[in-house]
Amino acid sequence: MAKLELQSALQLESENAQCHFELGNVFARLGAIEDANREYQRAIELDPDMAEAHYQLGLSYVKLGRIDLAIKRYQKAPRTPPSSGDFYVSLGKAYTQLDKLDLAVSNFRKALTLSLTRARSTSTSEWPRPVWGARKKPSTVSASRSSSTPTMPL
Repeated sequence: MAKLELQSALQLESENAQCHFELGNVFARLGAIEDANREYQRAIELDPDMAEAHYQLGLSYVKLGRIDLAIKRYQKAPRTPPSSGDFYVSLGKAYTQLDKLDLAVSNFRKALTLSLTRARSTSTSEWPRPVWGARKKPSTVSASRSSSTPTMPL
């Protein structure tokens, strides 16, 4: 159903990069990788900065065993500000498949650095904040014999 709706939308607005991208996603879910690639490529033609289309096209190339083309797509995608380290992880995996381990490690490190940077920049109000070293004062039991009798913590 989504496929038909997107194809109808493209008949009305054939220059819509987002529609081509979404149709590519539908084809990819259906296992029609070549059709997905065609739609991702069209989305990139219409919007060369659409990082998601480069990324998905790279994933499709991996499924087809075209690691060399996947690497080219992943290398293109991070030129726009990446929202996560996914591009670098995928690039690292692709380099691993080609036994280019130095490049793989380098990209895995970039992904980790990006993830750590994002985690640190997240507002502290969004994270549960443990209070280290803060303890509730122990309650005391007073002795009833005299006011000079010391109290003992429970």
